[in-house]
Amino acid sequence: MAVLVLNESHWSRQAIEGIASRATHYPHWDLWFNPKSLLLPQAWSGRGVIARIHDARIRDSLELCSQPTINVSWHGCHSLRFPKVISDPEACASTAAEFFLRQFPKSIGYVGAPLSYGYSDPMHSVVERRVLADGYALRTYVFANTSTAHAPDFDRQSLARWLISLPKPTSIVTWSSTVAREVILACSKVNLRVPQDVSVLAVEHDPLMSQMSPVSISYVRQRPECVGNLAATELERLMNGGQPANHARTVLPDGVQECESTLGLEHHQEDIFEALRYIDNNAHRALSVQQVANRIAVSRRTLEVRFRTCLQTTPAERIRDARLQAVRSLLQNTHHSLAEIAERLGFTCTASMSRFFKKMAHTTPTQFREDSQLRFTS
Repeated sequence: MAVLVLNESHWSRQAIEGIASRATHYPHWDLWFNPKSLLLPQAWSGRGVIARIHDARIRDSLELCSQPTINVSWHGCHSLRFPKVISDPEACASTAAEFFLRQFPKSIGYVGAPLSYGYSDPMHSVVERRVLADGYALRTYVFANTSTAHAPDFDRQSLARWLISLPKPTSIVTWSSTVAREVILACSKVNLRVPQDVSVLAVEHDPLMSQMSPVSISYVRQRPECVGNLAATELERLMNGGQPANHARTVLPDGVQECESTLGLEHHQEDIFEALRYIDNNAHRALSVQQVANRIAVSRRTLEVRFRTCLQTTPAERIRDARLQAVRSLLQNTHHSLAEIAERLGFTCTASMSRFFKKMAHTTPTQFREDSQLRFTS
């Protein structure tokens, strides 16, 4: 099997991991992977392909191959020749819009993919419809048509002027962490504070871009590992004589991961940011509220008051939510047994984890895992 997905982005790497994880269930699979090329070698004689078909050159080269091919890119259209398995773009857009409509002032903007990315944006119209349905207008940044194939067409001066023109506070849905970082840097250029003046949410996550940003970037949890897993499952079905689906098979997002770019905290409360980072980074173990308080050198009572004031929640609730998300992620994205998951996340036993999960998620881990498989496709 050939995997024609470059490992240049976090999304792609996670999708490849999902493919590799599923491939372990097919002993007859032998993955061919070139991290620097999306073209098949002339001597290749495999039985199937999973590819990110994002331009005509790749599509034309794959037309010459008669083997079943799964397309995991938002580029282009679903077809019986190149059936798609993708993150659900409409669900991702709706998740982002609804997040802001629920929690933030109703001034919402949108910054999509730069023109050089070559996308026909599948999200803008969905965000716009969702915002209009609540009686508000979506303010959209329009890139200048000056891009080249080799340079992103960011213009921070133009972007900064647009940001200044928006009512404050405002919330911005962006295509990716890369675009979100440009928005945040443009805000810095004109002394707009993030998140106090401008809240920023990315649809596609890249932790490196978030780390390089002045503030960490909130994002939609797209579950690209599940895209890779489902793509491999679908390819195996086609290679065994199955027929391509009439529509793209899509993986639904799993909510929003909040980071600094959307948290409504005052600038001097960096200790709360540090507490949140500490909780998220230690979701794999049984963390106590006192340990979090010790981390930022305040009393437990002070920590609880600040969480209530700034986040309308408690440290204990935030810890439980981080633990729940860690369990959900392993149930959705791995084939580990419940006992293995309980051990990885520091629960005393499987029964303890199951009781915790049922109390928090109102379902059992086994049922959640089964339902997640059904949610792969809309």
